[in-house]
Amino acid sequence: METWKESAKRFFDERAELIDGLPSWEALCYVSGRDPRFWANTPAYQDLVDSIIRMLGATKDHELLELGCAAGFIARGIAPRVGRYVGVDIAMEPLKVARRLRLANAEFRLGDGMELPFPEGTIDHAFSYDVITNLPSFEAAADLVRQMFKVVKPGGRVLVGSVPDAAQEEAFVQEVQRVQASLSTQATTGPEPVAGPLLRFRRWLRKRDDAPPPAITCYYFEREDFAHLGRSLGATTEFLTLPDSWVYAPFRFNVVFHKPVA
Repeated sequence: METWKESAKRFFDERAELIDGLPSWEALCYVSGRDPRFWANTPAYQDLVDSIIRMLGATKDHELLELGCAAGFIARGIAPRVGRYVGVDIAMEPLKVARRLRLANAEFRLGDGMELPFPEGTIDHAFSYDVITNLPSFEAAADLVRQMFKVVKPGGRVLVGSVPDAAQEEAFVQEVQRVQASLSTQATTGPEPVAGPLLRFRRWLRKRDDAPPPAITCYYFEREDFAHLGRSLGATTEFLTLPDSWVYAPFRFNVVFHKPVA
């Protein structure tokens, strides 16, 4: 497994291991690396869910695939609005948390986005949101898109959401600093999980191996690369904005690939 992938897997696994029982909203934010001070009690989450449904054109008759579902942060809002939801993630511990949400029409499966375990042309629509940012190259991102494009039906859509815009990198970094300074004045509302002795022992063992440390980062991408990828797939490609309620909306973009009808 590539170093970046192993680091990300360990990051999400170690966070999810700390969550017991039915996950709270704060716990879902914690596992996914999101700040609950922003997502709690704001329209941002509902706007996020609404925008994904709208961009995909999803209905109660559709089966949706989410690549990089983690502990179900997005599934919690998306699954009740479609016919069937399938979430795939490379990290097992977040999937265990997601399953405890007990979403009636949802399935959470272990899998690598570079080799999706679905037959070609069998899923209505697919999406991956806030995942591309963790990939170290456009080549890796393109492989992910190709896999999703392969498994969706003719006429289906593939959404790649919240892509950090390389043209806005400097402005984005400045905005992150401003937002973090603002949030520092607010009380933390996240969970306070405690690692028991068995979990502490397991982590001690991990530190003794040669695996990379748990970590995620933020990579930036050019719009034109996605446009070129769409042309190579024979897809119609749309670039769409993020909801205004998302504080970093001006510095990111969404891409929707429309698969031609056979």
